Formats: sequence, C-alpha cells, structure tokens
Amino acid sequence: MIGFFPEPYPDELCYSMFARYRRRAGYRGRISTVRDLFGLREFKVAIDLPSRLNHFIASLPPGHSYTTDRVIDEHTMLPFYGAFLSPERMALIRTEMGHPSGRERTRRCASLPRYAVRLEYLQYCPMCVEEDRERWGEAYWHRIHQASVVKVCPSHDVAIGPSSVNAAYRFDREGFITLEESLAAAQAPTPQRLDHGDRQNEFHLAIARDARWLLDQRGLCAPSNSLRWRYLNLLYDRGLATFADKIRLRVLRSEFESHYGRDFLQSLGCDLGHEHIFNDLMSAEGRPARHPVEHLLFIHFLGCSAREFFLLPAEKRQPFGAPPWPCLNSASEHYRELRIEKCAIRDVHLSTEDLRRNSPRRPVGEFACDCGFVYRRIGPDTSEEDRYKKNWTAELGAVWESKLQDLRRNGGVFTTESLARRLNVNTHTLRRHEQRLGLCPSQESDDSGTIASPQLPHRELARLKQEEKRKIYREQWLSALEENPQIDLPTLKTKLSRAYYWLRRNDHSWLSVRTPPRPRNPNKFKADWEARDIELSEAVRKSAARLMNAPGRPVQVSARAIGINTGRPCLVLIKDPRLPLTNQALMEVAESHEAWAIRRIQWAVDCYRREGVRATRTDVLTRARVSAQFKTRQSILAAAEEGVRSLHPFLRKTD
Repeated sequence: MIGFFPEPYPDELCYSMFARYRRRAGYRGRISTVRDLFGLREFKVAIDLPSRLNHFIASLPPGHSYTTDRVIDEHTMLPFYGAFLSPERMALIRTEMGHPSGRERTRRCASLPRYAVRLEYLQYCPMCVEEDRERWGEAYWHRIHQASVVKVCPSHDVAIGPSSVNAAYRFDREGFITLEESLAAAQAPTPQRLDHGDRQNEFHLAIARDARWLLDQRGLCAPSNSLRWRYLNLLYDRGLATFADKIRLRVLRSEFESHYGRDFLQSLGCDLGHEHIFNDLMSAEGRPARHPVEHLLFIHFLGCSAREFFLLPAEKRQPFGAPPWPCLNSASEHYRELRIEKCAIRDVHLSTEDLRRNSPRRPVGEFACDCGFVYRRIGPDTSEEDRYKKNWTAELGAVWESKLQDLRRNGGVFTTESLARRLNVNTHTLRRHEQRLGLCPSQESDDSGTIASPQLPHRELARLKQEEKRKIYREQWLSALEENPQIDLPTLKTKLSRAYYWLRRNDHSWLSVRTPPRPRNPNKFKADWEARDIELSEAVRKSAARLMNAPGRPVQVSARAIGINTGRPCLVLIKDPRLPLTNQALMEVAESHEAWAIRRIQWAVDCYRREGVRATRTDVLTRARVSAQFKTRQSILAAAEEGVRSLHPFLRKTD
C-alpha cells in the first residue's frame, strides 16, 4: 500500500497520474515505481489501455474515492474506442484491464494497432500548457491529445506537437515522465493557429471535436446491428444504398475518396484497399475491430457529427411503415383490416429506358395475406393513406376466386372488363385467373356479354397467347426497321424495349437475323501504351521517393506499396510486357528486406539521437524490429555498430 496519491486533473491520462506520483514521491528508478503501483518488478504499462488497475486501486491509501470503472472512464482511452464496440466486447476489455494479466488480452480484444497510425510520441498543446499552469500550477498529459488521429486541440484550434517522450518505446513508457519534465528538456513551440480555409484542417478539427465528445461519454457502446441500421439509413438518404440493404460499394468508395482526398486518408492510416471496409465498419462484433477514425470519417462523410450519429434511431427504416399492413382483398370480409405481418421488399428500376447499374431505384413491397391475396406497392410511403393503396395485384386467393366463380356461373352477363371494374381489380390479373379457373369468356359474344362458345383448355389459351405476342412483336420490330433502315440497336432497344426483350427470350433465332449490326466507332479510344509506360514509370519513381522519405517508422518500398501509393496497383503489379519502362523502374527502386532492415536501424539511431540517449547494439536492433533471420548478417551488424558509435557523445543510457 502506498502512502498517498495525487488527485487527478480533468481529462488527465493514467500515465500522467502515475508520472506525477513518481515525481512527488521522489522515486529514483522505474522499477520501484512499477512495483509499488502494480505489484510487479517488470511491467509494461500501456499508454491508452493500461491493465492491472484492480491492483492499483487496492494499493491506494484508505479513504480514497477511486474505482476501477472511474479510472477507466475518466483517465483511459477506452471511451474513445468503445463507442464502436459491442457491449460484450466492452465488458471483456473492462475485465481484462482490471485483471492482473490483462494487457495482451486487452490489446487482442480491441485489435486496434493494425488499422491506424500508431502514436509514437506523447503529444501536447502549448496553449493547454499555459492554461494548466495558471489553473493547477503544473501541466499534465491530456487524454484528447494522445489519440493518434488527433492533430489539433479542439479547445484552442491550434496544432498539437510531439514531445520527447516515446509512447511506443518500452523504457520511456515505464519511466513515467511528466509533461513538465519533458518541457524542461526542450523549448516549447509557438502555438500555430489553424488556417480554416484549408479543408484538411477543417477535417482534423471535426475529428478532434468528435474524439473529445466520445471521451466524455460514459458507457457508450454499439449494441447488435445499431451501427448497421444508422449507417444504412444515412446511406439511403444519400442514394448509396437500396431499401433491400444493398450498398453501392464502388460508388461509395469513389465518392468517399474524392471527398477527403487520397493523401489525407493515407496520412491517417485509413486502408481503402477494398470496398469491404464499409461492411466491416457496420459491425461491432466483427474481428478485428476498425479504428474509430475510420468511423468518424465515415460519419462526417454522411453529414453528421458523432453526437448526431448516436442520437439517430438504431432501427431499420421501413419504406412502408411498421407492421401490420391492411389486406386489400375487396372480396373478403376483412377488407382493409390490419392483418399482414410480413412484407418482402425488393428494388426495381421504374423506367426501362434507364437500366444503368448506378441509376436510382424505388422499393417495391409485396404483401401476402393469409387469405391468399397478394398485392404489390411502390414506395416509400409519404402519408398514412398510402398504406391503403396498391399498384397491382399478384394473386387473388381462394376467397376471391370462389366469389369470381359464383359471379360467372350465376350471373354470367359480365365481360372481363366490366367485372374488373365492378370488383376493383386489374383486368389483366382477372383474365389470368379466369383462364386458370376455366372461366374466361370467348372473344365472340353477343351484346349482352353471354358466353357464346365453349371454353378452351388453359394450355391452348397460353399457346394462342404466345403466338399472338410473337406476331405482334415481330410486326413492331419489322415496321421499325422499315421506317428507319439506319437505326442502330441501342435506339431500337430503347424504342421497343418490351418487344426486344420478349423476342430475345422467346424467339432468339428470328431476332438475331434481323438485328442491326453495331456501328463501328472510328473515334473509339485506343490506349497509347508508350505514353502510359512513360507516365507510370515516372509515377513509380516519385512514389518510391515519397515512401522513402515518409515520416515515422520506415515502410518497405515494394511493388505492392508503390501500387497502392500511386492508386493504380493493377497496372503496377501485372508486369505487363507493354510497360517495359515501368517494370525497369520497379526493379531499380524496389527495396530488399535487408536494405529495409538497414534503413530501420538508421531510423532507430535517429530516434535515440533526438531523445539524447546512448543505446547498445541490442537496443538498436530491438527498436528497429530486426528479425532473428537478419540479426546475424554482417551488413546488418555493421550498420548497427556504426549507429551505436555515433551515439557515444550522449551521456544518458536506456537502462
């Protein structure tokens, strides 16, 4: 048990609390601090999701007001991550953060490092430092500044900068360095006001404000399908999803990328290598989880803030309202009663002249009553009266057919058209059911409508109907060709779409002989492979230079990385013989695994030099993450030794 512990400041990071305690208690080394707080001699304290918090709470002096849940909600990054996780996963992470051996399990549950740029150095806002010193007498590490995607301070609209405290390096994390100690070793930068005319700055500011709102929430999570329904409802409004829950992924990805820009998305580590990222965002139970920045970018793209998004109803939007729906069988005793519980929805093009893949569609609902009556209606509904309308009838049902037989047999003075008007049903649907029941009147009847000839069997009627259609559609097709011999097929298809599709399906051999040939387009685009090769080769070299000089941990300059960076991986990776200059450029700039390892070693040495630390060869190889396969190679060892020798002027050691 420890004798005291400082009171936490608003929005203070757990790491900052531990660092202030270490400084006030006068600990000389990190080992004694970790042992007293967490009960272990060697323990890696995570910056965002620390574990062993139950032991930390138990070691506090009597009379304190701390609880594990309070520390997690007010002083860790879990509220930022948990808003887009399921309640079950949130409960598991909370348990593991309090459990003595929960760090690795917590990281696996969140599955966060794979999907965003990791925070390398703790960050701070210069204006927050001044305010904290004036209000509390000292500056401290704020949670909002430690979200890896936050680049600006939402309170002051200024850019936040990195400190000298490494958030990923093991010894810095266990050393517990306060912000005041970090500022004493380096001069604080001048606050840089944001240029609000720059769209990217506005994007960064919106992300920072939403991240702060998420951190202020308590118990916010994503129950089953809640994210999916909210996202789908917003996509419906943008025309990027259908009421049958089908997302237009290619169009969505294209508009999303053009809205933010490829460079901005890559700077935040957002992976748009495939369209299925949007399906992953809609599930809170999926493994692995997506990073919150991808959710925030998606929410902003759809026109909402995080607060507005979580206030939306987490239910699927019903284009035809909520069940039950009325039965519109006018022949039944329950006419217009609400008794239909299920509705099958599909999306259709309402115009046969516009059948493009991305054209707008309308929902069509099919309502089937237990009496056998089935009708369809085009949505969505705009008023309560729309529930009692139908566009066409699909099936009449047993009750309707029974009444139809009684009307025909007992009062057979009605024609099909007059009977359809009398019973408020479509004439085509009525004739189809009369044919099936053998009740269809002959075409030759007297003025009273009395049946004058025996009925034909159903199959014979269907055959005669097919022949009649064939004759009519053939005449229409030939007449159009005679009127305009120069007409092309697309125009003819638009003009006679019903005839074309029926003939293609039922009379294909006849139609193929009488189809106008497709005109040749003399201005058809032909790829200039020579110019494309020159353009791609230049793009490959520029992309390699960008990857080589990118800040942070070095990324291997490979053909795949270059293809993704240029936005044309399909052309870069196929090794097309028509692109010799591009293939040659790839061979020249592609980086081997050994060269990449040497570049990582140089990066690690530069990090030690900025931090003023003298390291050993083992420290350099460990920080550069050189695998055992390459650690024994002479070139790797020589690069590490040279880097260690360059660090000798520095006095402080990592141990």
